Amino acid sequence: MVPLPMDSRSHRQWSPGLITPAGTDIFGSGRSNDVAPNTILDVNRMEQDIADLTPGRVVSDFALSGIDPNFGDATLYTWTAGLERKIGNLTGEASYVGTARKSCRAPPFPTPTPTQTLPSRL
Repeated sequence: MVPLPMDSRSHRQWSPGLITPAGTDIFGSGRSNDVAPNTILDVNRMEQDIADLTPGRVVSDFALSGIDPNFGDATLYTWTAGLERKIGNLTGEASYVGTARKSCRAPPFPTPTPTQTLPSRL
């Protein structure tokens, strides 16, 4: 991790361009609407360009994701139920939280607890 200096002034910083494997700047025209669908990004070059800007040339791998244009809508249902009872000076409570999904093509991302870690690849 590289610490970033923070202050209230505005700074213009250089960042590496997004380049195709052929060496063409993806946003060369300055308009995102001009980028062709499914344009291939040279991720290795981008990582190397960013590494050139960091102390020790250390950069973590990028996590890229995409969405299928035919993915469609999904629905997530959640519900809760709870019960609270007072017996003498004690109050007891029991609750349940449930979730269900419809039309999801993949399971939702897990939420790790303090004793769990996320898998390196899903």
